[in-house]
Order: sequence, then structure tokens, then C-alpha cells
Amino acid sequence: MSMSSRARVLAALNRQESDRVPLDVGVTGIAPGAYTQLREQLGVEGDPARAMDVLQMLAWVEQPVVEALETDSLKE
Repeated sequence: MSMSSRARVLAALNRQESDRVPLDVGVTGIAPGAYTQLREQLGVEGDPARAMDVLQMLAWVEQPVVEALETDSLKE
């Protein structure tokens, strides 16, 4: 059974069974250093990581990373 990202997240929030655990990168936050290393491992090139929240030092997650990881959040 293959679920949409939305259905997968809603099932998890409602404590229901889904086809897999929803994956999130970016909504909950990732540090710029860790994000840079993640991009390197995925082979995603680009400009240096940008901070979306300077106080918490959270990186702005780019769409190529979202697509490479097949995350269930931040999809366009």
C-alpha cells in the first residue's frame, strides 16, 4: 500500500498505521553544518547553506534535498 505524503503524516498524527514512518527534514530543523554534510553525501551541489532562523541556527532546506530524500514535508 503506497500512501501520499499528506496521508502518511496525517496517519502518524492520528496514531494510525501507515506504509512507513513519515520523514521530515527542515520543518523540525537542521543545523547548517549538518545540512552541508548531508548535501555532500547526497551529491547535491549549490551555494553555501543559508540560515532560515539565525537565533536557532537552522538551515534553509532546498528542494533538491527534499526530493533526494523523498521527505514527507516541504514538498512543492
